[in-house]
Amino acid sequence: MLNSYFYLRRKKNLDDWLQKLQEAEIRLLVDSGAFTLYNRLEKGCNEEQITIEEYAEFINANHEKIHGYFNLDVINDPNQSEINYELLTKLTGKRPIPVWQCDTQKWHRSDWDSLDRIVQEDHELIAIGGTVLLGKQAGPKYQDEVKRKLFKEVFRRYPEQNFHWLGGSSNLLLEFPFFSADSSGWINGRKKQSNLCL
Repeated sequence: MLNSYFYLRRKKNLDDWLQKLQEAEIRLLVDSGAFTLYNRLEKGCNEEQITIEEYAEFINANHEKIHGYFNLDVINDPNQSEINYELLTKLTGKRPIPVWQCDTQKWHRSDWDSLDRIVQEDHELIAIGGTVLLGKQAGPKYQDEVKRKLFKEVFRRYPEQNFHWLGGSSNLLLEFPFFSADSSGWINGRKKQSNLCL
């Protein structure tokens, strides 16, 4: 079951909930919640940062209940994302699922050398992040076309690699051989859109 650490750290009775999952033999795939935090800070919400130490402590305390966890990535900062990856590996003794961030303004300027290094490290799964923001300047009608160009290049370069699309919720899921994806987009029609910090 995929869950965001951004919300898990606020969950009341978290230990009881995690125990129930364990009893049901359900293990967690933990997303750091970095993008949720980024969005809320952009709205002006007063949020505590997610620190490497805090995230690692949660992973260590619940390692028996966790199948895997994503790196604490930083949008538009592949260097800091790489530093976070190394620190989390050191603090937990278990490699996180790496998150490669595309350039959110110009997909072709993405750090392809960084993705090459990640693929060469031989991970079962690599996440692609930053795409929710990709193509926004092109407008809703053309946003998927911008993402399509990025994904064509990714899968051209690495046709055998398993990729997880973070925030993936469009028909592009049917066009490309993603191993997995996640999104809260399916529920947007039921949510009242607002800028409130709740």
